[in-house]
Amino acid sequence: MTALRILAGAGFVYAVCRACGYSLFHLLGLRFHRYERAFLEFLAGSAVFSTLVFVLAACQLLYTPVLIGTGIVIALLPLRFRSHFAAPPTPASELSTMWKCLFWLPYLVFGALYLVVAMVPETSPDGTGYHLSLVRRYLEHHGFLRITTYMFAGFAQGIEMLFAVAFSIGRHSAAAVLHLLFLLAMPFGMRAWARRAGDERAGVLGGLLFYLAPVVGRDGTIAYIDIAAAAVVFATFYFLEIWCEDRNDRVLVLVGLMSGFTYACKMTTATTGVYAFLAVLALGGFRWHAWRSAWKRAGVVTLVATLVAGPWMLKDWIEFGNPFFPLFNRWFPSPWMYPIIEVQLRDMMSHTGGVAFRDLAYQAVIGGKLLGVIGPVFCLAPVALLALRRLRGRVLLAAFIPAFLPFFANTGGRFLIPSLPFLALALGVGILEIPVVGAPLAAVVLIAHSVLSWPDMIPQWSTGYQWRLDQVDWRAALRIEPEEHYLATHWNDYRPGLMLDRLVPPGDPVFSPNFGQMAYQHRNLLGSFDSAFGRRTFLMFLMPVVKELATTLQIDYRFTKVTTSKIRMVATSKMETDLRISELRVLAGQTEAPRTPDWRTTASDNPWESGAALDGIRASWWTSGRFSEPGMWFEVDFGKPVELDGIQIEQSEDQRWLPLAPWAWTGGKWQRIGSRQETSTVPPRPTLRREVRDEMNRSGVHWMLLPDGAYGADDLRDHAGEWGIRQVGMENGFRLYALR
Repeated sequence: MTALRILAGAGFVYAVCRACGYSLFHLLGLRFHRYERAFLEFLAGSAVFSTLVFVLAACQLLYTPVLIGTGIVIALLPLRFRSHFAAPPTPASELSTMWKCLFWLPYLVFGALYLVVAMVPETSPDGTGYHLSLVRRYLEHHGFLRITTYMFAGFAQGIEMLFAVAFSIGRHSAAAVLHLLFLLAMPFGMRAWARRAGDERAGVLGGLLFYLAPVVGRDGTIAYIDIAAAAVVFATFYFLEIWCEDRNDRVLVLVGLMSGFTYACKMTTATTGVYAFLAVLALGGFRWHAWRSAWKRAGVVTLVATLVAGPWMLKDWIEFGNPFFPLFNRWFPSPWMYPIIEVQLRDMMSHTGGVAFRDLAYQAVIGGKLLGVIGPVFCLAPVALLALRRLRGRVLLAAFIPAFLPFFANTGGRFLIPSLPFLALALGVGILEIPVVGAPLAAVVLIAHSVLSWPDMIPQWSTGYQWRLDQVDWRAALRIEPEEHYLATHWNDYRPGLMLDRLVPPGDPVFSPNFGQMAYQHRNLLGSFDSAFGRRTFLMFLMPVVKELATTLQIDYRFTKVTTSKIRMVATSKMETDLRISELRVLAGQTEAPRTPDWRTTASDNPWESGAALDGIRASWWTSGRFSEPGMWFEVDFGKPVELDGIQIEQSEDQRWLPLAPWAWTGGKWQRIGSRQETSTVPPRPTLRREVRDEMNRSGVHWMLLPDGAYGADDLRDHAGEWGIRQVGMENGFRLYALR
């Protein structure tokens, strides 16, 4: 019964998307060939249905009966249109029997393999970490809820809206099977495009080069979104090509729809939407007098795209004050995300596995250090340049560029997937362009790719760990082995999640930098880089563990007595670390000036946390949240003039190389104060662990979950008494500590 619910959940969403696309084409008065309608209806309908589910989530109407009822109503709409919506005549396929066999045999064999793998209980890192964990939370709360401690909640989630419907019927694996449906559809979409272009054989070869690629097969059988995003990107290109061919401006509505959906699916794939806009503008304005109509057409694309992408930007603006959260935090600062996190993540993702740019091609094709490979036959990629001899080939390679460029922002193997259909098709066109031997070579390449992409063959040509299909477990897929038993015995993260549900009260965040699954448990996890709160908690946790953080750096600035109402500590150098101040004291002679309720703090960066530098708690601090730069400042406004002749600040020792200069507000302007500086270090306080625990409790963190062997875990276990914490549970090596 569970297996049937999984298939029903994915199949229901597919049917509704098809119905949405069919009805939309009818309303626009557009008719497409029968061989391409299934693909185009599914993709266009996905954009429409996803946007509709977004509206339901925004209105707090994510109830299973509402989702199913809405889907049924949509699915019945084509019955009203069918008699008035006949497809245009479709010429017979020119594929020979051999080419049909070359397509169907690997397609069906791998398709069966993919289906079984997709139905196995979902355990993928990102699938359980945020794609499905967010879906589950939205369904439990019947709509969107503000999640400021998890940056992934700020990403547009167009595909996740479809997952939500499938999940409500068939749970986690239904989302994975739905994602697989996008993969199963792609070879037909690529064949259809090639058939329209004049040589369906290129579509067979290109479609299967994409479909069989190891990284594609792995990604397409779990609850990720890269394959769906690739399908949306390709559909955007497909509708643009139809408009270029037919010049029917009603097709521009579909170009705009899919352009907006590229952003709603994945921010990095929005480059194809920009490409579509520029292409419409350029192709419509070759002549000077045509520019006005070209701008009108481009305006239609932009308007429709905004209707699909705009709601996600509006959601982020309302929840985070940043329409592109969690990116562009320098432009849209907020208390929820430090810019330094974004910069460090971008630097890490642009050098996956430490691979240099010159080695990316080899690692993506065979090496595997990018966590996924596309297969040895893509060593023939330069042959795709032969496609430049044909207009359709030039168009493919032009579309490849915007889809490929975001790869340099994240060089993981799966981030090649959105651009891979264009490269695969161009390679197919290029091989078939080779005189005499083109067609036989294409058949050999296809057969070789099929054999080399079989999971058991991959270790023969790519050594080391590969992110690829695992062994097939059909008993787990069919739920002959119960899902709970499979998860408990095959996945280390499952039982710790159940422990959290059992021991941690609802609503309490759990600090756990090494545990990421939130799809099978209901507690909120706080990681080390997912938010400003998470990074702050992580650094706090490290204070007793890391000597440079545990040691206090005390700096006394002495100067001639001044009378001022405001002072600033201003950074004078650039460093690749954030500026932090634990405590700031204003000195008058040898005594500290008493703080009054009139004192106010602010800063050039992250002013929301500036009060932490004057709270008298040495385990807390203000941080700039971004790399130190000259001119960065921290300010104290006394509310009235005061006399002072010194400033004392406390920082952690890792701040030693960030010099600061005192400034005072005098004579109606800021003036630097000439000062002498005395620096000393204070060894870690014996009470530091308990101070950190108390500050965590004050911030709302009452639980920590760490596995044995994780950084800092030994200190918690061996010095639990000094921390003042107690271990309340342990599962699969993960220890749960209560901080109060």
